[in-house]
Amino acid sequence: MDGDINQKYRIAELPLDGKIAEVDGLIPYRNGNGYFRNVVLAVAGVLDTPAYVPVTVFGTDATDLDPQLDLERPMKCAGRLTSRRYLDRNGNVRWAMSLSATGVMLGPRKTMDPQGVSQDDASAVAGAAEVPDDWGGGGEDIPF
Repeated sequence: MDGDINQKYRIAELPLDGKIAEVDGLIPYRNGNGYFRNVVLAVAGVLDTPAYVPVTVFGTDATDLDPQLDLERPMKCAGRLTSRRYLDRNGNVRWAMSLSATGVMLGPRKTMDPQGVSQDDASAVAGAAEVPDDWGGGGEDIPF
């Protein structure tokens, strides 16, 4: 246990493939040069039950996620499992495990997925496509 108390040890890289179940808020780096956020990913667990895995996402992967729009969005990544040791307030050595995402690939948002469009939304889009010629332009091109 010599050396830096905060030294990280990479344990494994796990392939993760699931849907986003929760997106936390952006957290700025201490030096102010970027952001990270925590995401809960629902992956296939034992006997087809979902397993919820907390993953930390960094940089543009973190800033591109939206807490409301990205729920149920497919996500694939490599989960880098690392351990870190620290001293608690009593001076005892403790270990913390964390899973950070690398190589993040996001699928389409549910709101942009044609199969995720409700019947009301589909009829509204179809009605909007049928704009009559007497909308004020008389079917002529705008002269500018």
